[in-house]
Amino acid sequence: MQYETLVETASTPSERAALGSRDSYLGIRGPYGAIKLGKSDTPYKRSTALFDPFRNTVGDYNSIMGNTGGDARAEFDARLPHSIWYESPTIGGFQFSALFSPGQNLAQDFSANPLGEFNCSGSTPRSSGSGFPADPFGAGICTDGSFGNAYSAALTFKHGWFTAIAAYERHDAVNRLADEGIADTRQPQDTGPNATVFAYGLPVTGVGIKPEWAAKGGIGLNLPTNTQIYGIFEHMEREGTTAIFNERTRNGTFVSATQTFGPWEFSASWAHAFKTPGDPAGNAGTAGDPQNQADMYAAGARYNFDKDFRVYLVGALLQNGPGAHYCLGPSGHGFSICSRDGTNATQPGTDIKAVSVGLRYLFSADIMASSAPSPALVTKN
Repeated sequence: MQYETLVETASTPSERAALGSRDSYLGIRGPYGAIKLGKSDTPYKRSTALFDPFRNTVGDYNSIMGNTGGDARAEFDARLPHSIWYESPTIGGFQFSALFSPGQNLAQDFSANPLGEFNCSGSTPRSSGSGFPADPFGAGICTDGSFGNAYSAALTFKHGWFTAIAAYERHDAVNRLADEGIADTRQPQDTGPNATVFAYGLPVTGVGIKPEWAAKGGIGLNLPTNTQIYGIFEHMEREGTTAIFNERTRNGTFVSATQTFGPWEFSASWAHAFKTPGDPAGNAGTAGDPQNQADMYAAGARYNFDKDFRVYLVGALLQNGPGAHYCLGPSGHGFSICSRDGTNATQPGTDIKAVSVGLRYLFSADIMASSAPSPALVTKN
C-alpha cells in the first residue's frame, strides 16, 4: 500500500494538493512480481526518470521529451488514474512493467470527463486541455487531447555500470477536435512562383480523433570516475491525420552528464525536438515547414549535506524555433514558464530563460525503497 500526496509549500493550495493526489495504490506482491491498482506514473515515464538530473526543476527534460505539441503538457510523461499494472521481479538484470488504464468515458468521441474524474484525461488539473471554464482551449469540453484506453510498458536492464531501457505507450482515440476550424486571412508576401503559402490560412480539417503512441530507447553509463552519462532517442506518432496539420509526430533526443566531486554534483543536459510534419496553427507561416524545432539546455550544481538533504541551483535555456511554443518546467516543477500574451495565447519562436534554487529533503527512503522496485519512486521533492 502507498498513499502519496502533493504538499503546496510556496503556492496557494488547490485540488492538486488533495490527499492521494500522487502515486497511490493497493497491491499484492509475491515471488512472481506485484499487481497494483490505483494511480501511478506510467512505466514509460518511470523507465527514464533517473536519466534526467534536473527532474522536477525548471530544467526538467519534459520541456521536450514526451511532449508532442509543446506548451505545458508532456502527454507521454504522465500519471494515469484508475489503472492496473504489473511489475515483475528483477531476473538476470531485467525488469518488466506494464500498465492499463481504461478510458471510462461515456462519450463516443471521448469528449466527456472519465467516470470518477473531474479532469479531462491527458492533462493536469486546470491546465491546457483540462476542460475547466478558465481553459481557453477546452472550454468545458474534453476536445484538446482527451483519450480513451491507455497502455504503457517498459523493459529495463541493469548490470553494474550499464543501464538500458526500452518503453512504449499508446493512447487510443485522442480527441484533437479543438485544433480544427482554425482560420486566418493573412496573405502571401509575394505572388511570384516562389510565393509563401500560409498553412494558417487554410481550413484545418482531418485532425480528428486518432490514436497516438510513443516509443523510446535509452542507455546509461555509471563510470568508475563518478561520472554518469545518459542518452535517449524517442519517437512520437499520431496516426491517420492530415500531414500539414500534424504537430504530434516527431523525433526527440536527450543527453545528460553528471560529475560528482565529494558532496558536490555538477550536471548538464541537452534536449532536442525535431520538426513535425505540420501545424494546425501554421505558427511559422509556411505550409509543409512548420519550423517548430526546439532545443533546451540546462546546467546546475547540487551540494549534498548528507544522504537526505541537498540544495541545488539550476539554469535552463529553451530556444524555440519560429513555429515552436515549448515551455520550461511543464512536469513536476511548481509551475510552467511559457511564452503567452495577455489572452493566454502562446507566442511561438520565443526563447525562455530561467534560474531556480531549491532544497530537497528525502525521508522514509528505506521504507520506500523496500516497497518500490523502481528507483524513480525513491526521489521525491
